[in-house]
Amino acid sequence: MSHYISIESLNVKLMNLASLAIAGEDLCRRYMYKANLSTYDKESYSKTLKLSVCESLIELAVKLRSFDEFCTFEPENDIDIYENKVIKKSKNLRFLCNKIIHADEVHLDYEGNRNCHKDFIWWGGQITLSGKQGKNSWVFFFDVAQFCDSAIDFLYKMQKVIESRQEQSNDLLQHS
Repeated sequence: MSHYISIESLNVKLMNLASLAIAGEDLCRRYMYKANLSTYDKESYSKTLKLSVCESLIELAVKLRSFDEFCTFEPENDIDIYENKVIKKSKNLRFLCNKIIHADEVHLDYEGNRNCHKDFIWWGGQITLSGKQGKNSWVFFFDVAQFCDSAIDFLYKMQKVIESRQEQSNDLLQHS
């Protein structure tokens, strides 16, 4: 195995990312729109959120993709993507990690509610990715919490294989 990566730290990052995706409305209500206690304006909230989500996504995608190289089973197609906002397809974690890594654009998709003020919008946990593969352009959106669920399940299934490979690292064997 080329890199020694902590499964526990990946699970923590996945839980944090899933929490951001799930808590969008409540997080926004608490830190942006609460009367007299607004911690963030819309611009700083959006920038801070995008930085956190994008840094987590790319780090997770690269690390998960490195584990996929020696996967002993065929990963399930358990992540729904929506091409052109309407065509639903199910893809596996490897596919999504590759698209995250190679995306030219990452867009956090915001939503609102008619029952709320028109300026009250929040990240709904979906991301639109776009890029090119050869001469063909691609664009789709997916649910980040579903990506995290799939990754957590993958790490659980792969844990023994990963730990065994890490324990067999030559440099660690020399010093044990």
